[in-house]
Amino acid sequence: MNLHSNSNPFEPSESTIAPEVKSRRVIHSPLVLSIQWTVVVLVNLIVPYLLAGGMTGPMGGWGIFLGVVLVLLFGFWASRAIPMGVLLTVRGGVLVALSQFFPLIHLLAGMLSIDFHRRTGIIPAEQLDRGNLGFLSALLLTVSTGGILLMISCGLGVILKWITPSRWWKPRETVAS
Repeated sequence: MNLHSNSNPFEPSESTIAPEVKSRRVIHSPLVLSIQWTVVVLVNLIVPYLLAGGMTGPMGGWGIFLGVVLVLLFGFWASRAIPMGVLLTVRGGVLVALSQFFPLIHLLAGMLSIDFHRRTGIIPAEQLDRGNLGFLSALLLTVSTGGILLMISCGLGVILKWITPSRWWKPRETVAS
């Protein structure tokens, strides 16, 4: 062996070096986001359903059911159209769901929704006062209360995103180059 040679006998051959692996970040798949959305929405229904169940008439329960279905369908659509928005809302929705142990957020959302519909006259005041909500009134209250809770959840999700590391928000996908 030549003393002035540039080759190193202890260096591995070219064939044993693995290809460089790059890591890129991706948002969850729409299916995973839809499942998370469904779980968070259903868990957040506990207190509102217990409070609103006594306010409905015979057809009001169907209005609540259809309102929940519409919120779930919105989540399925949004999982494909705006996945980061769904991810923020789901993460914030976990905090909102935990707040049901002291349900101030849920009570205020319901009261705000009822007050809005009473002041605008969309739902007749006598229906709200008697606690005899029909199908359409229960549907409107369910969707509007759910919308308020979703906005609060998304806001909390944005705050969580600001104060937590970015790696908590997106799973890793390994891609060989």
